[in-house]
Amino acid sequence: MAEINLDTIQSVMGFDYGRRRIGVAVGQTITGTASPLPVVQWQQSLPMAELEKAIKEWRPQLLLVGLPLLMDGGWQEMASEALGLARKLDGLGKIPVMMVDERNSSQQADAIFKEMRQSGQVRRKDAKQQDSVAARIIVERWLQRVAPALSLEDAAAIRTSMQPL
Repeated sequence: MAEINLDTIQSVMGFDYGRRRIGVAVGQTITGTASPLPVVQWQQSLPMAELEKAIKEWRPQLLLVGLPLLMDGGWQEMASEALGLARKLDGLGKIPVMMVDERNSSQQADAIFKEMRQSGQVRRKDAKQQDSVAARIIVERWLQRVAPALSLEDAAAIRTSMQPL
């Protein structure tokens, strides 16, 4: 992958990988905020055509995939699967792909979604959108420099190293 000048990035798209749904969000560096997009459902194989469609529509300059690490920073099975998604997105060859530590993003998304339900913004039947709220959190953590982006190689190195992130 070519060197990325993060200072020139204006728009990013983030993904929260799940075994049934992939949360998607888009963010802007100018505002430092992100917005959730509709989740992408899948069953047997990664829905690359749907993901490509969203990427083409929103035209981000950087793709961020959440890296679900254990609380101590160690590797877990879902991290391997999220890295697989990141590699497939990178294989498209059009936009740089990086990974962002997503520890606690699902719990934070649960809390946000609960508040949204209590205020009447969403209903219980909208619960699947929680994955895109988690993607929004991942993007905003990167935008606000709370969580640094890792190259795919650096993310994969966590798996084999003795040092958690």
